[in-house]
Amino acid sequence: WRPGEVIVADNGYGYRRSISLAVRQQAAVVLRIHPATFPMETEAAQPFNVLRWLRQRGGPEREWHGWCRWEGRRYAIRLVAAQLDPAATQRARQRKRRKAQKAGRTITAPTLIVAGWLLLITTLDTGTWSAADVLYIYRARWQVELVGKKMKQLLRLNQIRSKHAVSVEATVRALLVAWVLQERTVVFLRAPPPTETSM
Repeated sequence: WRPGEVIVADNGYGYRRSISLAVRQQAAVVLRIHPATFPMETEAAQPFNVLRWLRQRGGPEREWHGWCRWEGRRYAIRLVAAQLDPAATQRARQRKRRKAQKAGRTITAPTLIVAGWLLLITTLDTGTWSAADVLYIYRARWQVELVGKKMKQLLRLNQIRSKHAVSVEATVRALLVAWVLQERTVVFLRAPPPTETSM
């Protein structure tokens, strides 16, 4: 990571060591987290109870400023939370139930509560980045990931056989050109046909 970069990542990277790495490299992060694997503390170094905070009255979007600790150092963080709509909450809870059932575990009430929220940790400055901005860039990341997923499936980017950097780069560039041409064709084909008055 380079100084000034903003790293946006899903909960696979939502750990305190990611915060430590970003601060050391003068980058900022927006990370989706789960409270069970990301302990936080107050200014007075007391444990912060995320579930209790979520249960309190408040709007569907809220923010808390606190700290996390990693390898003896404290890092200032912002916790940004957005409540999912009822349909998204139901889907998230069903996924959690299926995952627990598959693993032979009993799902807990705290897990179901957290499933109804999008929880993000960021080191971005409050004065420059509002909570709404943080949520926006995280959601934009998901759209980028969907495009990447689609590209992998349709262009088979994961099946490049060469191991030489030059030929891999040339292949990827050619596939990206093909992708752009394909997308333009799709847009053209989906456009309504011209009417007699517009011809």
